[in-house]
Amino acid sequence: MMLEAAWQYYNDGQNQNEIAKYLGLSRSTVVNYLAEAREKGLVKVSLNPAAFQEVTLARQLRELYGLVDAYVVPRPAGLSDADALRRVGRVAGEWLPGMLSDGDVLGVSWGETIYEVSLNVKEGFVGDVTVVQLVGSLATPLVFAAETCSSNIAQRLSAHYVNLPVPAYLSNVELARQLRAEHHVATQLDVIKRCNKTLFAAGTCTPDSHIVKVGVVTEMQLHKLLDKGAAAVICGQFIDKDGNPLETEVRQRMICVDLEDMRNKDAGFLVAVGEARVAPIKAVIKGGFATHLLTCARTAELLLQ
Repeated sequence: MMLEAAWQYYNDGQNQNEIAKYLGLSRSTVVNYLAEAREKGLVKVSLNPAAFQEVTLARQLRELYGLVDAYVVPRPAGLSDADALRRVGRVAGEWLPGMLSDGDVLGVSWGETIYEVSLNVKEGFVGDVTVVQLVGSLATPLVFAAETCSSNIAQRLSAHYVNLPVPAYLSNVELARQLRAEHHVATQLDVIKRCNKTLFAAGTCTPDSHIVKVGVVTEMQLHKLLDKGAAAVICGQFIDKDGNPLETEVRQRMICVDLEDMRNKDAGFLVAVGEARVAPIKAVIKGGFATHLLTCARTAELLLQ
């Protein structure tokens, strides 16, 4: 009954009342069947990302910021940042496979935003593509660790996968230098350098940001970085409002992509949502890290003010 109701609704274009009459069911039962069919994965509704490319806000963002492309997802009044992120993550997941081709090496960052994208990447083979983890691992209870984000995407794309099974942050600079020099780690870092496309978010420099929550920096260290001009975080590293990487001890202790190697790629896919991300988005674009932006309507409006 559930399969028949789903088929008639999604394939034959029948409305719920017509299906209820045909099957001898109540309309509420049909509604429940349709919901159950989606929950079980029997029905998957796909979006056409191109529809979000041509809206006025997207065109204005492209022109103002010199982007190759921008995608703006609708956001009704009152929708929370968390719900808006889920919307944008879904569109980004549907969109990403179409932006990849044979021979691409895609570097994937970490965080809540990229994790949301990774859950929504449309499954399928996109060619001889390699996905690499841009940031080492962090001991954190948060589910959006770097290895989770990158492995999710690699698995859904049936792509080759190069992980970075080392700590993202070491206790001292010398230890980090020695680990980067290890042959196995150096080989993986070399693959990261060869990424021609990147997928990342623009992190904030606030006490409630993930960079503080996972212990990469303390609130006291964050305040000192703000005094030095920190405006955004990319892959656990700080940049100023003009997009210039800040040379700090934090950066020297990290095992991750070098920010200089993230500039001027074939494509830099930036996904960011929320008022708090407006300044970081500007810094990231100004620094030459992003060619494509995926965001919500409210964030786009703030970027255009």
